[in-house]
Amino acid sequence: MTDEVLTLKQAAELSGLEESWLRRQAARGRLDARKVRGRWETTSGAVDRYMLDRAPQGRDRDAYVRARVGRLLDEVGQDPLRSRFLAERAAQIQEARDLLAGIGDTDGADRMHHLLEGIQMV
Repeated sequence: MTDEVLTLKQAAELSGLEESWLRRQAARGRLDARKVRGRWETTSGAVDRYMLDRAPQGRDRDAYVRARVGRLLDEVGQDPLRSRFLAERAAQIQEARDLLAGIGDTDGADRMHHLLEGIQMV
């Protein structure tokens, strides 16, 4: 997946956080972003890293984790023969499983665990 360039408004919509909050995080160097023609830009990967590693724990982070894992599972489910895709992302899938377990989403963590077992069988 290629990192898509996003405005902070788009990043706010993706993350569920306020644009002003993300602007402050970018200015402080907590969100990987840069100013282009006076406006902050970031990438979808930078938003992922921020939400998974630096965002305050709580409802927004939990919802983001669930949505991110859901998108990953949807992408994987489109082509079950993508064993190389899965193997290359085993660490991220394991991290997602641990994140889901960390927010108390045992069903989601179990789904990720089964996905990891499938990788090991391929």
